[in-house]
Amino acid sequence: PPQGSAEGEIMMNGFRVACRFLAGFNVRKRSQMLVCFAVLLIATPLTVNALSLGQIDSFQDGTTQGWGIGAGTQPSNIPSNGPAGATDHYLQYTSNGGGGTDSKLIIFNQSQWQGNYTNAGITGISLELKNFGSSTLSMRLAFFVNRTTGFSATTPFSLPADGNWHQAFFALISANFTPIGSPGTFNSLLGNFTGQFRILDSASPAIEG
Repeated sequence: PPQGSAEGEIMMNGFRVACRFLAGFNVRKRSQMLVCFAVLLIATPLTVNALSLGQIDSFQDGTTQGWGIGAGTQPSNIPSNGPAGATDHYLQYTSNGGGGTDSKLIIFNQSQWQGNYTNAGITGISLELKNFGSSTLSMRLAFFVNRTTGFSATTPFSLPADGNWHQAFFALISANFTPIGSPGTFNSLLGNFTGQFRILDSASPAIEG
């Protein structure tokens, strides 16, 4: 199977951040793909609550740090060959395409990525992405409330199948997110988010992959 990883360190808005996150997947009866993510919070330092500014999912503890899928084969922590080097960890997820269990590229967290984004001073989320497949992907962030309700990034990050690392940045402003169903306002959701924070591949704005 394909293998890959993600980790990085950058300086944005005067705040230093570093982390790793991944997902990888194969598309059944098509070409194999692997996508890796590093997830960072970027914002001007303010007073923080449960959700913290500069939050990093590095996966160096050998766990998935609360990332998973609903049913099927869960993502796994890979202990080597992350972007920081041979012993760097990342998280890998496989999606099979088609229909049913493991068919869609959706991975989510519903613990440390819940909370008050506004009070924490979080203005954006950055990811490191790597695609080992032969098809370009449309990667989006989504705030999932329920199966018919939430917000999805309006413009995806187009991830080429070139095997190189690419940094995606999603600014957390309402103009950049499309409502799905009737979720209320984007600013209200960010003030008290209690759903699933999702990373997914979708050709159009969606909270499902």
